Amino acid sequence: MDTHTLRLVLLFVFLVSSSLPSPTLSASSVRCNPSGKRVLLKIKKSLNNPQSLTSWNPNTNCCDWLGVSCDLQTNRVITLSFNGISIPGQIPAAIGDLPYLDTLDFVNVADLTGPIPYSITKLQNLKMLRTLLTNISGPIPEFLHQLKNLWFLDLSYSNFSGPIPASLANLPKLELLKLGGNKLTGNIPDSLWASQNRFLVLDLSQNQLSGDASALFKTNGTLSCLDLSWNEFDFDLSRVKLPESLQYMDLSHNRIRGSIPKEITGLNLYWLNVSYNRLCGEIPFGGKVQEFAHNFTGSIPYSITKLQNLEILRISDTSLSGPIPEFLSQLKCLWSLYLTYNQLSGPIPASLASLNKLQILMLYSNKLTGTIPDSFGSFKDGEYGGFTLDLSHNQLSGGIPTSINKIKVLDLSHNQIHGNIPKQLINKLDLESMDLSYNQLCGKILFGGNVQKMGAKSFAHNRCLCGHHSRTSANKPVCMQ
Repeated sequence: MDTHTLRLVLLFVFLVSSSLPSPTLSASSVRCNPSGKRVLLKIKKSLNNPQSLTSWNPNTNCCDWLGVSCDLQTNRVITLSFNGISIPGQIPAAIGDLPYLDTLDFVNVADLTGPIPYSITKLQNLKMLRTLLTNISGPIPEFLHQLKNLWFLDLSYSNFSGPIPASLANLPKLELLKLGGNKLTGNIPDSLWASQNRFLVLDLSQNQLSGDASALFKTNGTLSCLDLSWNEFDFDLSRVKLPESLQYMDLSHNRIRGSIPKEITGLNLYWLNVSYNRLCGEIPFGGKVQEFAHNFTGSIPYSITKLQNLEILRISDTSLSGPIPEFLSQLKCLWSLYLTYNQLSGPIPASLASLNKLQILMLYSNKLTGTIPDSFGSFKDGEYGGFTLDLSHNQLSGGIPTSINKIKVLDLSHNQIHGNIPKQLINKLDLESMDLSYNQLCGKILFGGNVQKMGAKSFAHNRCLCGHHSRTSANKPVCMQ
């Protein structure tokens, strides 16, 4: 097992164990060092002897106290870890008087406030510092760079504000940096670009950071997890070089431009989210990318109307929701529109028929309701000879418009369409394919055009269709003469 993998395994064990109740963190036979006990009692006093620290009894072994762990050989206090308890006040300055401390951990301590004290710089053996889900506030201290043995720094979901200190790049052993869920502003310091080569985890999510973050991506980097979501980063994703080590990437809710690099299909990803950005182009498929297509959420942005030369728009197999926007009718060069396997709902805009160059309209496998617009009869044959329309697997109702008479391929299956099959559709000589199965259609199946060449499955599972093709289904009547 390589060093980076071992680090991640140890981190996982630490995160899991620290999230569980920890009544006693060392064996009862261990006796804590007297100087360590004095410091702990001083810390308790500075916190006004909170009820949560009643186990900190001077007459008992301090290595058995809540949140305290001691080295089994030296009996020195090496860990302070508090999870989900009440510790009103600020981090006591006396914590700096525990020189052998290697882990300082506050998780879900909502009443912990104030800044990080400067005395923490005395903890030269500190390897892990976490203040997760607290109300610690103020800027991230510049003096943290003095903790030269720190390899894990998590200040997430607190109230830190201001810029990211450039001095954090001076922590030679830092591999995991998590600053998400704060009020940080400004750009990522240039000094972090170089130091990120050693990062395994970098989480800057849910802040107010801005600027160009593309330099974080380096092919020779060691980055495994990157989360830049919910910020205001603005850069061209198509120009970045993704590190081969990347397994988790969340860039959602930013202002990122360009397209998704094709190289992403070669990564061993277990999480990918690039939704709510300004990305364009085709989504690369291959590798594990298709497993994350559902991560594209939200609605189609109005800004897409600026793409006046757009000829093909394909958004498939995502979690895009909401109605199909009327403003798509402004894309006058569009000849192929695929919005399939999404969560789109509401009626089909009649304005799509004003797209004079449109030849292919695929809206299948959504949650569309309402009727098929009568205006769809205005679609032109175009240079490719006929129109392809697939509205299958939705919740459409009403009848088939009689105006639809320029269709080459038609699929309306798996809806709730009722009424008769229009004669205008039956008589089409150039109809190549038609599927009207699984609807509520009734009446006699008339023959004309190319309909007689189509199999019974094209008409199966309707309410009361009858005729030659219905005989192959036992539950369909033969028309009375």
